[in-house]
Amino acid sequence: MNPTLTTKASHTEFALESAAMESDLASRTVPGATGAEVWRKHVEQWANRGVLDAVYSRRPRKTVAKTKPRKLSDLERAKKLPPKVTTGIELVELGEKVWQDRSMLAKAVEMWGAGMSSGAVRQAQCSRIGWARRCKAQGHPWHQIFRCGLRFCPLCMSSVYESLFYEAVERLEHVASLLVPEWPIKGKCPVRVIAKIDFTIRNDGQMPSTEKVRWFNKAIRKFFVRLAKLNGWKKNEWGAAWCAEFGPGNTNLHAHAVFCGPWIQQKGREASALWSKVVGEYAILSIKAAKSFRHALRHAIKYPAASWKYFSASPERLAALEKAFYTVKRFHTIGAFYNSPTDPKVPPIILPPYDKCPTCGSQLVEIADPRWLTLNELMRMGSRDYRAYQREQRLLGNGPASSGTGPP
Repeated sequence: MNPTLTTKASHTEFALESAAMESDLASRTVPGATGAEVWRKHVEQWANRGVLDAVYSRRPRKTVAKTKPRKLSDLERAKKLPPKVTTGIELVELGEKVWQDRSMLAKAVEMWGAGMSSGAVRQAQCSRIGWARRCKAQGHPWHQIFRCGLRFCPLCMSSVYESLFYEAVERLEHVASLLVPEWPIKGKCPVRVIAKIDFTIRNDGQMPSTEKVRWFNKAIRKFFVRLAKLNGWKKNEWGAAWCAEFGPGNTNLHAHAVFCGPWIQQKGREASALWSKVVGEYAILSIKAAKSFRHALRHAIKYPAASWKYFSASPERLAALEKAFYTVKRFHTIGAFYNSPTDPKVPPIILPPYDKCPTCGSQLVEIADPRWLTLNELMRMGSRDYRAYQREQRLLGNGPASSGTGPP
């Protein structure tokens, strides 16, 4: 074969692929519009809807404490109290002050318009401010990044999943080992199992409200109570935990659960029939054996781990998801898992305390005039991210960062 013809053919193929990619990109962009112009249009739309003029909304308290609130010190006040934001305009100014990503700031404004003011203020500053300290000996600056902790924040979802998973492992794994002493085992229909259960209901195409999410969680709790009553199970013989969730781009409310206890009969769809009776309509329930307790637990809280699925979601969609789960408990337990004490033999899976300098091992103290600093200010100080250094040391296998061994 002539090499010249082969080269020309490859060049032609490459040109066609480049042209196809350029046309695809052009179809997804606004011709003649810059990022500043698109952002200006968003701000105009919020102003026309009255979001920017909306004032700070406080969630009504169900119970009022009889004791007077303790007076905070200046340091505690600077650490715990958020900046004063009274209108949506001030929220936008706060996000631009800390150089927040425009998509995250847009989500914060949508949350502000939906009545979630405190969450909106946290979202506007997520991962853009930090709390700095210096070591006593040589003045090495270190800081911790602020995390909003919202359920559907793409910047926090993975860390929220990690803390939720290991906290559940600490509280429930030893209980699961008592409920199911041997797992996995060979054979069919074992006496005691570790299973993954999926609960679904009919999707009506509309975004469920907070009340419907609460009703859904109550229905799951009622299902397990009725199942235990029908089979004569005692409270200490079984345990279940679950999370309710949506998919990244749909309105399908469902839940994933981990179950440890006696065998559940589903060959003739008995469990599905009970679930349909509880919700008052035809509904599907799936039960599968799990490889281990941790495998089932990951399945129960898997969506917070998949933060990459939500990066393509619009700010309006993310705000709607936050609204649906606003003030709703994240992780539910029942049976032997409910209020189970932690196992003293298992050390808590937490990060080392923020009190020692990883470089020299001396004590970390507050800086003069302690406050939350923007990342720009922290970079000018030459400060390093304490948690990022800890993750780096764990990946390198050097153990906890507070050992004072010094950076590599």
